[in-house]
This record gives sequence, structure tokens and C-alpha cells, in this order.
Amino acid sequence: MEIDKTIMKKIQKLLTLAKDRGATEAEAKNAMAMAQRLMTKYNIEIANLGENAPKASVMHESFFNRKGSFNPADQYVMSILQQFYKVRILYSNGNDGNGIIIIGVPDDIEIAKYVHGYLRTVFFKCWNEFKNTVPNPKRASYYAGLCNGICERLRQVERETKAEETQEACKKYELVLTDKKDAINNYIFERFGRLNNSRARRTTVDMTSYGAGHAKGSTVTISKAIK
Repeated sequence: MEIDKTIMKKIQKLLTLAKDRGATEAEAKNAMAMAQRLMTKYNIEIANLGENAPKASVMHESFFNRKGSFNPADQYVMSILQQFYKVRILYSNGNDGNGIIIIGVPDDIEIAKYVHGYLRTVFFKCWNEFKNTVPNPKRASYYAGLCNGICERLRQVERETKAEETQEACKKYELVLTDKKDAINNYIFERFGRLNNSRARRTTVDMTSYGAGHAKGSTVTISKAIK
């Protein structure tokens, strides 16, 4: 069973508003948080069905192909998608350039694609606003802080949503997420083989840039609960 079309359209509308250049900062933050809240709430409601919960098939989709290299913000955006939007990301290299392969169930892929566009806009906009405010700003450090701030806010939204549910519903929700993760891992192994885990390079962190990014990221998804 696919997500109810009304719910899906509402999520897409919220995410479109979140990246609308004409929206105020408060409107964008609110829209993103409301979308996140709906996505978490919907999965909990599916979990409440227990053994009768519908199971969608895992698939993959090539997405976001580039002629040149990725922007430094991209690795942080992909990290957020994998942590909170129930998909896995693989990088692809070809004669036509670089791209990503996004893996998950169809509705999760569709939502992750919308969020991807929003988050890239957030990273670029926030960096452009910050870089001229201090001497020698460090983009890598700012992006790292921004990513961690966003992640902390998303975890808070998830906690608030789960707090409204029964303990039993939350347990079922976690089982649904585990089943999805296992299905995605199996799909990747069958289609792409065993993957090598790359280690992130250690870099010197500029605490001024990191702190500013973290403070900004922690405000990205502030919102009251929606019913």
C-alpha cells in the first residue's frame, strides 16, 4: 500500500514551501518541521497495523547526476537523508559525470528527493549568509556544524512525535524501521555486492565556523506538533 495520496501531497507541498525562495525563514523552518512530523507520524500509524502492515518492495533510482564533482555540502545532505529518511545512498561515477543511487521503498525515495532539494538550499543559503560575517570562515567546519545542528533538531522532532504514541506503537514502529533497513541491506548486497566502508578524512575544525553552523542548524526544524 502506498502512502495516502492526500498525505503525500501535503508532505510535498510543505517541502516545496520549505525551499521556496519567496518564503520567510520562519515559514521555511515551520514547513520543514511539519513535513518531518507527518513522515514520522505516518510510519508510526503503519506500525500500529502490526503483522497486517503493508510491505512495499525496495527499489533503486539514479538521481542527481552532475557533470563535475559534488559540492562539499552534498556529503552532509546525503548523511542526513540516510539517518532520517529511511533510504541508503550510493555514489556512482560514469563517463557522463557523477551521480547518486538512492535505495528504499518508493514513497521514502520520493520524500527523500524532495528533502534533498530543500537541504541543499539550506546549506548554500546559510553559508552565503555566514561567510562574510567573520574573518577567515571555514566552509567545511561550518557545514559540519550545520549538519549536526539539523540532526539534533530532527531527533527532537522524532522524540516529540513518539511521545504522543503508546509504548507498544513505538516498539512496532522500531520493528518496521528494522525490517526496512534489513530489506535495503539485502537489496544492496544482491544488486551491488558487498560494499567497502570508506572512512571520513580527519580535518582540523574551526570552532567559530562550526559553532555558528551548529547554532543555525539547530533552528531549522523548530515547530509545534501538528495533528
